[in-house]
Amino acid sequence: MASEEVDIQAGLSLIRRRRWYVWMVILVYFPATWLTLELTQSYRSTGVVFGVWFVFLCATITLYGVIRCPQCGKYFHMRNSTLSFARSCRHCGLTLKGENAPAK
Repeated sequence: MASEEVDIQAGLSLIRRRRWYVWMVILVYFPATWLTLELTQSYRSTGVVFGVWFVFLCATITLYGVIRCPQCGKYFHMRNSTLSFARSCRHCGLTLKGENAPAK
């Protein structure tokens, strides 16, 4: 039982880390775009920075969406084709703190 709890905590740690990656990529957008525009005075360079940022955003959102719940093994943030930013598993209700959500 203790090793199962350790596995769940390790899985939740990975989920929390990927959530932070998504937020960091989102928060980098405005400073990177503004800085590029200020330094180069070129919309083309700013467009290239936007393109690179968008690729990173797509990659992090994909990694965020396909991570599996350590308790039930299903996608933590997805149910059917709907992506959610909820702090609990869309299937079993496991929260990011490691608690099961109360039954509704």
